[in-house]
Amino acid sequence: MKRNMMSFCAAVMLLVSVFPQAVLAKDITISTPDELEAFRDSVNSGENYSGVTVTLTADIDLEGGWDNQWTPIGNMEQQSFAGTFDGGGHKITGLYINRPNDNYQGLFGCNAGTIQNLSVEGQVVGSNYVGGVAGRNGGDMVRNQEMIECHYAGSVRGDGYVGGVAGQSWWSGMTRCSNEGAITGGHSVGGVAGSERSSTITNCYNEGVVTGNLDIDRAGAIGGVLGHTYYGLITDCYNQGAVVGIREVGGVVGERVHCEMVSCYNHGTVSGKENVGGVMGNGWGYEVINCYNHGTVSGDKNVGGVTGCNDATMDLIGCYNIGTVSGKENIGGVTGLNQRNSVIINCYNTGMVQGDSYVGGVFGMNDKMRTQVKNCYNIGTVKGDACIGGLFGYAHRGELIINCYYLVNAAPTVGDKEAEDNSRATAIDKAAFAAHTTFADWDFTDTWTMSAALGRPVLRAIPENGSGTQQDCFVDVLQDMWHYEAVQDIFARGLMKGVSETEFAPEIAVTRGMFVTVLYRMEKEPKPAQDSGFTDVAQGAYYAAAVAWASENGIMTGNGENLFAPKEAVAREQMAAMLYRYAQYKGCDMTVNQAAPYIDSDSISAYAEKSAAWAFDKNIMQGNETGAFLPEAYATRAEAAAVVRKMTQYLA
Repeated sequence: MKRNMMSFCAAVMLLVSVFPQAVLAKDITISTPDELEAFRDSVNSGENYSGVTVTLTADIDLEGGWDNQWTPIGNMEQQSFAGTFDGGGHKITGLYINRPNDNYQGLFGCNAGTIQNLSVEGQVVGSNYVGGVAGRNGGDMVRNQEMIECHYAGSVRGDGYVGGVAGQSWWSGMTRCSNEGAITGGHSVGGVAGSERSSTITNCYNEGVVTGNLDIDRAGAIGGVLGHTYYGLITDCYNQGAVVGIREVGGVVGERVHCEMVSCYNHGTVSGKENVGGVMGNGWGYEVINCYNHGTVSGDKNVGGVTGCNDATMDLIGCYNIGTVSGKENIGGVTGLNQRNSVIINCYNTGMVQGDSYVGGVFGMNDKMRTQVKNCYNIGTVKGDACIGGLFGYAHRGELIINCYYLVNAAPTVGDKEAEDNSRATAIDKAAFAAHTTFADWDFTDTWTMSAALGRPVLRAIPENGSGTQQDCFVDVLQDMWHYEAVQDIFARGLMKGVSETEFAPEIAVTRGMFVTVLYRMEKEPKPAQDSGFTDVAQGAYYAAAVAWASENGIMTGNGENLFAPKEAVAREQMAAMLYRYAQYKGCDMTVNQAAPYIDSDSISAYAEKSAAWAFDKNIMQGNETGAFLPEAYATRAEAAAVVRKMTQYLA
């Protein structure tokens, strides 16, 4: 509903009627939009509520829109809120702000007090200092400014200092705050906060997509949790959303200056061009301790699983990466570029690392003296064209490399420059990785422990859970993932293989060539009577015999014009039809005893209606959590593994 515009006097009268003696009151409650607006107008008129607790006692819908935009509570030009705003676990929805030329935009423009136990949903567009809950948190070095248990969902967009919860945290604290909205900005952009200075950020996380505005060259400092940090402390924070930018792009922090990071991790996809890292994009000074990355990291230059670039006395201690890292120049499993008195100690990589030049399992490039790499290892595959190595791509002669190891044949070729430098680390086989005696100078009391399941050392502070390269494990299929057991089962049966020796790639689409090969393996690979005859199926292709067998038995047909389209992704309704025909081929019971209760049944193609109903009836394929079948959605390799496992159980 559209709110009536109030004059200043009317706002004051409403404030007095709703909050008698507001200045003196210690307990004020708000339960309606009108009361929230009156409180806002009071703050913006000069009352800072210092020492006063304002409590939300009900959910509030602001019903915002183009003609009903919210004016933030507090601003730098007039007054900041300095009391305690307690959301009481309630939610404010319908927040709408569209002022692309204005600074300090959010539910609160500026907060100089405490905001806690509050959830906000809406759309916010501003210029600088833009956040879902507060445009700026803090700014006064005297007051104790905090945001505690604040959560945002929706979208936030601005030019600089843009965050899901707060645009900027300045001499303040943020604890147990989170974002699941889409956050977009030009520079200093983060899922939780765009930037911080001299703040403590603890137990915060992001699940939304964070994007640096790729249309402007200055886009930089883009992070899943924080875009830019300066003299702060970041502890126990994590990111699970995709992070995309140009420079200084990190899963947790984009750019870090003299800031300590402890126990932070990233599970999301991170991509950019320069200085791109799974945990941090670029940083100098202080330490990164007990941090790790599980996500895919990609860029052009200075790309690393944990950090993209370590510079100027930055210590990387007790960190690991198991995600795939790819780029062009200076690409490393742990860090891409390491220089100027930087230290990497007790770190390791298990993910695939690939690039063009200066590519290494732990770090890609070091061209400065006085750096140190100690007690580190790599078991991931390293691929590149020039200057690559199992541990590093290139290292200055002045760099100290102490007690470091890499798996034999991790890098099949070494490259054309400084190849002998890799002799400064030791190549060992899997058996040696599982032996304590190999790592005689490592601390197995406080820092490391030998994992019998993984056959190698892991860190005590942040132990892995099944992310190794054993026969039944892939580095991108972890024990806490929904498809873990299905992938291990069908891999052990020999029905599906990885896309490499260490990776399964669960989230990519399964192709027609892949899926027909799985069915063929289920049938013990009988020899077909003749070639398939499809013009796009080469005789030497891994799926050639499978296509011929499936075609002659009516399990899969061509895609028109004598083409099979083996590289085309398989839609879910196509998968159901293939399984249905395979079950017919096996002589199974094809009766359907119950109708599939899909909410999108009308969207299933006629040819697949019976197949989808049969697959549901036999508990082979199910819908998603909303009850939708999504017939045209491409099936992932993880979904294929789960479905094939159920099919084998049905046939048993």
